[in-house]
Amino acid sequence: MSPRQSSLLLPLSVLLACGHAFAQDATTTSAASPLVITTTDPMVAMGVNRMFKGAAGMPEIGEGKALVLSLDDGGKLSSRDAAASDWLRIEANPAAMMKIFKKEVTQGRMTAGMFGGMALAQSGLDAEAIDVILDAVFDFPNQLDGLVVSIPKPYAAGEQMDIAVDLAPKAETWFAQLVTGLRPHAKGLRNLSPWGAMMHAAFDMDFAAVSPLLMPMVELFTGFMIQDDDLKAKAKTLYATYMSGYAGPMSMTFDMEDGMRVLVEASDGDAITAAMKDPAWLEISKASADMAGGVVDVNLDALQHRDVTVIESTVELDDPASNPLAKDGKMSTMVAVGGDAMLMSMMGDAKSSIKSLIDLALDAKNVRKPLGKLMTMHFDVVRFGAFMSSQTGQDLGDDAPENIDVSLAKNDKGLHLEVKIK
Repeated sequence: MSPRQSSLLLPLSVLLACGHAFAQDATTTSAASPLVITTTDPMVAMGVNRMFKGAAGMPEIGEGKALVLSLDDGGKLSSRDAAASDWLRIEANPAAMMKIFKKEVTQGRMTAGMFGGMALAQSGLDAEAIDVILDAVFDFPNQLDGLVVSIPKPYAAGEQMDIAVDLAPKAETWFAQLVTGLRPHAKGLRNLSPWGAMMHAAFDMDFAAVSPLLMPMVELFTGFMIQDDDLKAKAKTLYATYMSGYAGPMSMTFDMEDGMRVLVEASDGDAITAAMKDPAWLEISKASADMAGGVVDVNLDALQHRDVTVIESTVELDDPASNPLAKDGKMSTMVAVGGDAMLMSMMGDAKSSIKSLIDLALDAKNVRKPLGKLMTMHFDVVRFGAFMSSQTGQDLGDDAPENIDVSLAKNDKGLHLEVKIK
């Protein structure tokens, strides 16, 4: 990595810590300092020093040494040397930093309200709904007790870069309850084959353990989407029925050419089917399509495959150019319930995909087994770059990574996120 790349990455990493200051709260593991950044890279250290207006004439980083930059409660930066370890390590208490930089945070909230609000308003949300969302985002720092980011070495073409993020929830908060409830399902999941797709993701979570925490959020966004009070009440009941049918574990694949395939383990497939066939479901779908800038058509019996009925929802966009993945301005989704699973296909040859998913579920071609993590995701940057090149005529460049792998698990402190870039 060039010095310029290093100096650019550091501010980004710090802003993640502080802008996880807009989404997280933490205490540092090394001291009472609101922010401690340890680095072996002089350019990174200089970037931190400039960002927080540190003293001129910073000490040089000696061989085998690292520079530790600490922020005190008044926002003053100090430095000392230490034994070298990771290329970059960030230990932060974003909630404390938001108090230190209250003025900047207030300005950031105003900016988010103007520019983010404009983007959200285009989806049909009113001013009150936008304020609720932004307030929730900026208030979230009070729900974490720790944020630690560690990067052993910088990215270099052809080499793997590892990023680890640890999040510790604050006791008796919503996030603490969520982390406590997150657990793998006892039966695991049926993991779809990546089949060379651009993205493959798997989630092994017991939905019943966290659904009571998520339902209020579903109801809140339903209220944003639906204005009619009677339909809003129907939607609340219908979503409760719909979500009660899910076990939680899910696997999905996505590719620009072949579309998306999803398999979600079901605890009550009949409940899911009944919800989707309820007349109110079509009304809710119309409200959703209207927010997306289009109209929807639902066919409750689009096709039959091995005695499984497939439901098709087609959204026709008012502005086809607004979504490059919409073929001829239309987005079709095929949904079916079979073999104790909710199955979905979108884009590409959706009919062929839904049939193959039904075969897989009914024939138990891949058995349920533990994932070993709460979540894993593989992203093929090369395939994504090829698609972008076909659309824009520009490639990602020789320094771009080939793959990005992400995983999420629980540890003794909270959640542990790993990102591997190669």
